[in-house]
Amino acid sequence: MQPRERRRIRVYRPDGSLQAESGDIIARLEEEHGPIDAHVSPARLARGTEIQRLAEEIVYDATLYDRFVRPDGAAFQRPLTTLLVRNFLPDALAFLAPLGAIYVDHLQVRRALGTRMADPEAGYAAAIDCIHQIVALLGDDPYLCGPEPSTVDCSLWPHVVHAAATPNPTPLRDVPGRHPALVAWMLRFGDRVGCPLGRDRIHAG
Repeated sequence: MQPRERRRIRVYRPDGSLQAESGDIIARLEEEHGPIDAHVSPARLARGTEIQRLAEEIVYDATLYDRFVRPDGAAFQRPLTTLLVRNFLPDALAFLAPLGAIYVDHLQVRRALGTRMADPEAGYAAAIDCIHQIVALLGDDPYLCGPEPSTVDCSLWPHVVHAAATPNPTPLRDVPGRHPALVAWMLRFGDRVGCPLGRDRIHAG
């Protein structure tokens, strides 16, 4: 079986504009510092990569459910989706943005309900456990695999930010913000890669 291609995760600001994308973050760091995993122990990198794969399936799907399936999340998300769709349309077709947003919402709902979030209780439990695994990986270090950023940080940061910055209350949203070390890492990494994250975007219940 062929390995699944790593999903490129984007982080958006509250106004719907693009803040960061995981592949661009990796490229930026490697342009400045060379291969960014050179300092990481193979065992820690392997563990980080394992958690990254979990987050790409579990945390990603839970945040989709938060923002597109839950009614309060959908009410927040629809205007942002309309803005995003509008960015890809020429001015003459801007009036189609709301219809495009409806289609995007439909795809995201179908994706979320086709995963383990079909059972929200079990899906949320798995996503929360994944966040706890990220906290354990971080430990007392400034970054997930040691004293410097790695590709694991680049790939996991967008997932954790999306979970913590969800505007509507959900079982997952407040979990990252309850861990001071994880909050400090979110802010530190955002500053390091030129994508500063306001503390007010991280909910803590």
